[in-house]
Amino acid sequence: MDMKFTCNNASNDELTALSNAASGSSQILAAMAPPPPDPSTLPSWEAAFAHPLPVVRSLHTQLTSQISSNREKLRSLVGSSYRDLLSTAEKIIEMETQIRTVESNLGKIGRGCDSRIVTGRIGGERWDGGRDREWGRLETIARVKVAKGGIEAVGRIVRRGGNALVAAKVLGVVRLLLKSLDGSEVHELLMKELGRRVTALKGKLLRHIDSVLVKPGTERGELVKALCAYAMITSSNQRDVLQHFLELRLEALETKSQDPSQATVLEMLELYSNTILEARDAFTRCLAEGLAQLSKAALLQDAEVSSLTELGLDVHGRWIPENIRTYTYSTYSTSMATSDVDKGLQAWSSEVQRLIMQTVTASLAAQTNIKAVLDFRHAVLMKFFVVSVQTRDENPSSMFDKLRAAISMRTNRLLAQATQLQLELTEPGKFVADTPQPSVWTLAAKSLDSTNGAAALRKAVIDHRHGRDEHVQRVHSSLASWSARIEEHWAVIATMRTTKWETDDLDFDLDDVGYEGDAELRALLNKDDPRSAEERLRLDTTEALGAAYKQIAGAAKDGDNAAYCLRVLRELEARTRALGSRVKDGPSLDASLHASLYEAIAKQACEHPLREYRAALENATQVVSILWDGTPALPVQPSPTTFKFLTALQRSIAGMGEDLWSRDAVDAVRRQVGAALAESLDEGDLAKDNVEDEAKAAPDAEALAAEGIHDGSEKSSELEPSAAEATQRLFDILYLQLPLTHPSDSANPLDKARIVLQSRAQLDGAAQQRLQKSAKEYWKRTYLLFGLLAAREQ
Repeated sequence: MDMKFTCNNASNDELTALSNAASGSSQILAAMAPPPPDPSTLPSWEAAFAHPLPVVRSLHTQLTSQISSNREKLRSLVGSSYRDLLSTAEKIIEMETQIRTVESNLGKIGRGCDSRIVTGRIGGERWDGGRDREWGRLETIARVKVAKGGIEAVGRIVRRGGNALVAAKVLGVVRLLLKSLDGSEVHELLMKELGRRVTALKGKLLRHIDSVLVKPGTERGELVKALCAYAMITSSNQRDVLQHFLELRLEALETKSQDPSQATVLEMLELYSNTILEARDAFTRCLAEGLAQLSKAALLQDAEVSSLTELGLDVHGRWIPENIRTYTYSTYSTSMATSDVDKGLQAWSSEVQRLIMQTVTASLAAQTNIKAVLDFRHAVLMKFFVVSVQTRDENPSSMFDKLRAAISMRTNRLLAQATQLQLELTEPGKFVADTPQPSVWTLAAKSLDSTNGAAALRKAVIDHRHGRDEHVQRVHSSLASWSARIEEHWAVIATMRTTKWETDDLDFDLDDVGYEGDAELRALLNKDDPRSAEERLRLDTTEALGAAYKQIAGAAKDGDNAAYCLRVLRELEARTRALGSRVKDGPSLDASLHASLYEAIAKQACEHPLREYRAALENATQVVSILWDGTPALPVQPSPTTFKFLTALQRSIAGMGEDLWSRDAVDAVRRQVGAALAESLDEGDLAKDNVEDEAKAAPDAEALAAEGIHDGSEKSSELEPSAAEATQRLFDILYLQLPLTHPSDSANPLDKARIVLQSRAQLDGAAQQRLQKSAKEYWKRTYLLFGLLAAREQ
């Protein structure tokens, strides 16, 4: 351990020696280093860092000391300059005071050295008397100048729409000054001119006051000042001021009513409310307080009046007489009783409500859209409710009922106009009835818009299927727009049930309105009014449809355009069914209209085929019995003439359009064809055949007796020509009865002809049954060829 301690001591000594050597070396280096340069000689701050680090540190020390020195010098310089400034200001103030004193003294010297005063003193006049006359002359000049300045000040205030009360005070001072100048040495023309200007200025000031009183948004303080100014100028009491105020507001409302609109009605209600509230506040308290303030200070001592530069009171004020300088306006300023104000407002409110109702009626008359009417209803009634709550109207029921009745009347009138339906029926004549309907395949040759896919093709196919040519399409489009209009009105009326009459931004409740009707206010607005409008719309729609049905019936009376009328009737019935419960009990329609139209189109369809068939029956044709079958041989198919007749009838029916042929229409064809064939056979062919048979009856009997027929019951297998013809016609009759007979018919018109032909054909019961069975079988094989005539076959 001793050795270790010795080593440690040796180490410490070595470290001390090394540190001493280092410090010594640094001192030597510092002594050897060159002196630092002057910072002011450096071209830039980068040049300072080009020197060694000790030099940079020295430069930093120099700059720091220079900054501190400069700061102290600047502080001492500013302090001394500020003290010099204060002393200069004091000298300026002192000089100003001295100058004023000199000016005052010079003014006194100038007034004392006036030529007239000197002349008077030279003439031996007394100084006091001259001074009094001079004082009077200066007072007169000062009053004239102040009066002229007051006139200019009032004119400026009126032009710029300034404070009416200040203008009234100045005008009062001017009138006092002019009154004090009566009998003075002022020229008469000058007095007349000043009086005329004051009179004209009074009218302008009153018009300015009126504009302030009727201006919307006038602050309550400005309104009270204008009322005080009017009372001061016209020397009116508060009752007269109230009457004038209400007359002005009524004139403003009448002016607004000249341009009726929803905004105008809302503005009138707002002005009505503001007038009541302002009248109650101003005439029960504020006006009396404002008038009382006028009597507390002289007019010329008012700060706003004395500060007007046009008056020049700082110069001319000392020459104004004392009685004018101290004049104070005084009036009877007791507040009006609330009952007196309410009494005046009651008569005024009745007139205003009448005017508002006229404007409401005129505004509604200009509305042609029911949605706009309902928006008008919501806005006006909401504003009326707010006004009723704000003005604390005790009984708003009468006004509300009038507003509601006016709106309902206009709504009902618009509903009646919206439901008007006038069909533009054309007179297509034979174009509709006789021109065959083109095939649906003709649509392939048309250029159809494919923008929306197959929508145009689908519409074209549907229009063709329903026979909607250009004439029917016009009616279809008219009915479509009419139905859309009806649906739109139903949707608009439905919004009346969900209308909100209480909002967050308006702090009122319907219960606060004070309505005293039989029903609750909310129920009237959201239940009774929509129900009444819906009933009216339903009734008007029913009447419009009834009128349209009558119009179609009138157009179809002659039957020339039955197909067209039937298609139009079908379009109208489709719209009626689509409306459903929105039509009241269904429109009244004559049930015979459909039947007459069916009979008319059936007549048109059957006319040409029947004419050709009659002509073919009149021409005698030979019966081809070789195609008959069975024993005895009987026909198994109709004659070519009959088959061609059915084919032609089917083509005629299809040519008019398959959309026309309902079950009743086809039954009408069956009835007409059956009746026409029965009439033709009874009056023509069968009658002629009966005559020929009677003429041949005797020779045939003699021939049979001469030949010695042995057994009357034996019959030839071959029929006589007349019997063969009757048999073929009997088959034709049986075949025609199948498509032309309706299951509900109790008797067929061809039964008579069938019975006659059965007797002439000389067939027994079995043959007749076989013939009838053959006719049915052939019909089953061919009925699909006849389209609509085979519709009852299943």
